[in-house]
Parts: sequence; structure tokens; C-alpha cells
Amino acid sequence: MLRLEQLLYNKDEKMEAFCGYLKVDLRRAFITWKNPITIILIYVALLYNKNMETDIIGWVSSVNQVVLIVIALALASVPYASSYVEDVSHKYKRQMILRGDGNTYIYSRVIVVFLSAFVVFFVAFIIAGITFYFYLGIPDYKADSIEHIKIAKSAYYLLILKGKYLLYFLACTIHLSCLAGIMALMGLLISQLIHNQMAVYGFPIVFIYLQDVFVQRLFGWEKGSTISLNWMGVALLDISNPGQSAFVYYTEILSYFIVLLYGIRYLNQRDWNE
Repeated sequence: MLRLEQLLYNKDEKMEAFCGYLKVDLRRAFITWKNPITIILIYVALLYNKNMETDIIGWVSSVNQVVLIVIALALASVPYASSYVEDVSHKYKRQMILRGDGNTYIYSRVIVVFLSAFVVFFVAFIIAGITFYFYLGIPDYKADSIEHIKIAKSAYYLLILKGKYLLYFLACTIHLSCLAGIMALMGLLISQLIHNQMAVYGFPIVFIYLQDVFVQRLFGWEKGSTISLNWMGVALLDISNPGQSAFVYYTEILSYFIVLLYGIRYLNQRDWNE
């Protein structure tokens, strides 16, 4: 009985510590001048991330075809992905862990880094979408952009078939915002090894490029590209991959999240033990 009470007490203590970490992380992530600046920078990148589209649906469906989208996604990491580097440099990490433990510290940090990048990119993409709505307008059901999506059966094309263009835009926005969150976690992972902010921002882009090159070199250009599009659809900004379902994409997102979470946790525990 005493053992059970001790376990419940420890569990309550950990939950209290986790909530404390979460409050601090949320305040640091969202109450900062970095957010509006980053949103503006992402917005500008998205404005130039177009390929002669005739309407807003055409812009959204082909947004992954222009390289500036990678820059926009990487920028979403700026507000909080490098927070671990700041904690280490200011000796803040040790103080935080002494209030609870290393695992709750990392769990809170992973969740908030993902949310921060998600929200920043989501807001910037919505603002860019509103801009293109007034600039390009909504297509009719016979527009070329609509026909292209129907023929290619791109992700979320069923929403287009039902005429739910706003929901299609929202689905694509959430799709890319999740990817921004995953890229931010990649930066957080590398920050456990290299305490440098530029490495945090640059690693996700380098990773995307290198994995694509590696797979294509290993299997050849044609087969390698196909494997990359399906196996690494997350990394290749794959809104318009024919046949890729939302279930497959978000399964990939969840898999990346879990792998990155435990990778960050492992590296943090190793660093703490040393």
C-alpha cells in the first residue's frame, strides 16, 4: 500500500513539474518579438513562392514546386527551436532540470517547439492565402487548376470534387504546418549535439537535400525519386503526390515525431549523465 502511494505521489510530482515546464516554454515560445518577425519573413517567402498560377487553388496545389517553400518551412524554426542552445549557453538548463527531471523538461520542450513552428507557419500561410485570394481569386469548377487536381488525384482531391475549396486550403495549410513542426524538431535534435543556432536552422534543409540525393544515388533517379516521394513524403513537401492519402502522411508525421522525441530524450540523458 505504501509503495502504491509513493508511486502515485511521484506521478503527481512529475505531472506538476511537466505543467510547470510547459507554462514556461509556452510563455517563452509565444511571448517574443521573434514570432511577428518570423511570420513576416515566411509571408514574404510565400509571396514569391509561386509559379505563374491563375488562382489560389493552383497556388496551393503547386506550392511544393518552388524552392522558397523550404526556406519558409525552415524559418518557422526560428522562434523556439534554438531554445535548447540558449538554455545551455545561459546555464538555464541545469536550473530547469533541478526543478523536476530531464525527461519532463524534454517532453515539454518537444511539444512546444513543434507547436511554435506549427502556429507560426500556419498564421503566415493563412495571411499569404488571404493575399492570393484577393490577388488571384477563387477558381470556378472548370478551371485548369481544378481539373489538374482531379486528374492527378492529389492529396485531399476529394475535397475539390465536393467543391469544398476552403477546406482544401485549410487541409493543405495544416499539412505544411505539421511539416514545419517536424523540421523544427529536427533542429532541436541537432542542437543536442551542436550548440549552434545556425546549425539548428540549417540542419533540416541539409537533411532534406541529403536524404533525397542518397536515395536517388542508391536506387537510380527514376526509382529513387518514386521511393522518396512515398517513403519520405514528409521531407519532400508532398502536397501533390498522386495517391498519397492523408492517413499515410499523418502516420509519417507521427512516426517522425516519436522517433525525434526519443532521439532528443536519449541525447539529453546522455549529456546530463556526463
